[in-house]
Amino acid sequence: MVGFKKSGLERLYQKAAHLMVLTLVSVSGYGQLVEYMVMGSSGKFQPAPYTQPYDSRYQGVKGNPLLFDTWTKCNVYNDSFLFLEEVMLNYDMLNQHLLILGQGNKVYSVQAPFYTSILDFQGRAYLLKPYELEGFEDEEQGVIEVLGTSNRLFVFRRKKFIQADYKGGYSAGRDFDEYVEEKEYYLKDQNGSEFQKIKLSSSSLKKALSEAEWNRVETMIEENNLKLDNEMTMIYVMQGISE
Repeated sequence: MVGFKKSGLERLYQKAAHLMVLTLVSVSGYGQLVEYMVMGSSGKFQPAPYTQPYDSRYQGVKGNPLLFDTWTKCNVYNDSFLFLEEVMLNYDMLNQHLLILGQGNKVYSVQAPFYTSILDFQGRAYLLKPYELEGFEDEEQGVIEVLGTSNRLFVFRRKKFIQADYKGGYSAGRDFDEYVEEKEYYLKDQNGSEFQKIKLSSSSLKKALSEAEWNRVETMIEENNLKLDNEMTMIYVMQGISE
């Protein structure tokens, strides 16, 4: 069970509700130009070109360490301060770098402690420092995404880099490096002070909710023939009992 330090999530929602009119901070004044990430012709992110090793079996890199699939317009916050407004960006979850698209398609990297959270223009909020959650058991780098509008369901997202393993008799036969995303789900209690890790299942959600709340969820499941085995359905029922 865990709780927010300094009402981190509440601060984030205040920021979203009271956007300040500020002059856009010069990206180049805060960031370092980086060139390790390139854009494909489709607009999707791709790893930078790699040097083919001597072993011809190696097939390169799959995936990337980024939060979004494409450049995404967002506001960036440092606690209650609107640090950057309406910038096209992405976030390197593995290295904790905020990547900002500047003029001439130059990409700048902004590092902590300049930012704590981002809010995209589809209303999705992300906490970029998991230690905002007091007692958060996983200290690995990642992002906490707020799921839906219930203010009670969250997912901790991180990406791991798995190296190719194709040499030797006991190898895994994997001839490529890969960035793999992992997710862990958390539910905040009714008082807003404690969190519990849950799985995407009816039995897990039932243990985390009060009896009265679970009765409402059970009614929604029966009336709509739902299965709580996916993220969208979990968001739907949590928003339903929070209205």
